[in-house]
Amino acid sequence: MKVFQSSGQIHGEINFLKEQGKTIGLVPTMGALHKGHIRLIERALISCDVVVCSIFVNPLQFNNPEDYNKYPSTIANDTKLLEEIDCHFLFHPNYEQVYGQSEPREYDLGNLNEIMEGSYRPGHFQGVANVVMRFFEIIQPDMAFFGLKDYQQYMVIKRVTQQLMPDIQIIGVDTIRDEKGLAMSSRNLRLSEEEYSSAVKVPALLKKAGLRLEKYTIPQTKTWFEKQVNKLPHLRFEYIEFADANTMVPVDRIEKKQSVRVFTAFYAGEVRLIDNMAI
Repeated sequence: MKVFQSSGQIHGEINFLKEQGKTIGLVPTMGALHKGHIRLIERALISCDVVVCSIFVNPLQFNNPEDYNKYPSTIANDTKLLEEIDCHFLFHPNYEQVYGQSEPREYDLGNLNEIMEGSYRPGHFQGVANVVMRFFEIIQPDMAFFGLKDYQQYMVIKRVTQQLMPDIQIIGVDTIRDEKGLAMSSRNLRLSEEEYSSAVKVPALLKKAGLRLEKYTIPQTKTWFEKQVNKLPHLRFEYIEFADANTMVPVDRIEKKQSVRVFTAFYAGEVRLIDNMAI
């Protein structure tokens, strides 16, 4: 595996490979790699000739500076994991290599910037759009792979890519869960044993919320879910939302043949976690 820290060097290497007709896959990450990331890279390896995994903790997408400072960094272990699965390139730049002296851009995110994560984390998706577009400019991938645990982020990236770089194919990969059902996340490393014990119960509640819609309305189900989460030790409910999977418009009732997902965010101690699933 080749490791690059310079944007210019990896850009040159990729250009050389593209001239040879190679297809390029990109898996952007913030490191602290887990099985969810590995699944993304494995999917990219099946689909593309050359796979780049980027590791960069992007300050622009943290609306909470403390969260940024506490974000786990495990670069030595990450490098080892990438070598074990035969990832071709690791791109591990610093801030200057990604952004240089340029000012952050403002992207048209539509309603995605106003609902759920957009509402609770002001500026977060603008930060995501900025870093992903910069990586697309540097790497110029044919395909890029994103986990559906961050479904709203996936939709943001699809929207911006369609507007500005429509030749890049955005691939969503299903959420990977641990043996107890908790969605894999680098933030899980920060959970205490007690916090984890409560957090693992939320996915089952989320699934049950979907099933309750056979008898109860969406507003009733939201109230029930909030109470259930807040009953669990160390947990603090933030939101639950039902939204159309294609438009991300929140819904209060589900029409026939409508594809809907249920989304939640909650705190386990000081650690903020999100999850979603199809109904």
